[in-house]
Amino acid sequence: MKAVVTNQGQARAGAYSYAYVYLVDGAGVETPMTSMYVGDLAAGASATVTGTFTVPYLFNGSYVARVKADFTKQVAESDEPNNNKDSAPLLITKL
Repeated sequence: MKAVVTNQGQARAGAYSYAYVYLVDGAGVETPMTSMYVGDLAAGASATVTGTFTVPYLFNGSYVARVKADFTKQVAESDEPNNNKDSAPLLITKL
């Protein structure tokens, strides 16, 4: 999994920044998969983060991967909803 995290604010994001990855089913249930360290981002800066996760055996059907930055709201900002990004739908088939 690869994601680009951009600090769209006017201040540094801080060195404690992580992006969290979830698999989300059609009912909106989020299952945490992994986290990726982003690091300190200056205002306007971006970082590409990568990580891996194993899909639980029982998962079957359509899901999206959701990445959440600043999940714990460590960074004060005016647009909190811009911290989440969903992938295109993923079809997971249980073997």
